[in-house]
Amino acid sequence: MDQPRIVLKTTPPRAHRSVIVRSRLAQVWEEIRDRAFIEVCAPGGFGKSTLLVQWRRLWLESGALVPWATLDPQDTPMRLARVIAHAMRVASG
Repeated sequence: MDQPRIVLKTTPPRAHRSVIVRSRLAQVWEEIRDRAFIEVCAPGGFGKSTLLVQWRRLWLESGALVPWATLDPQDTPMRLARVIAHAMRVASG
């Protein structure tokens, strides 16, 4: 996998200014914020990325390192390892 593609897969989307923060989902963050790994599964258009961008901001504000990786069904184990390694390098500076 070429480096530009890895960079794209490890770059989080920007938070939109008009996004409404949902208090119920903020409560869920309070329950899960100490977990090391979170998987969010839902059909396209259900707000997965928006939710994770909001949670990522909360983790960053608390001083956590937060890697970002976008995974696809065609990702092989080797590609997954490269993407995660790059995401960890980016998050840790």
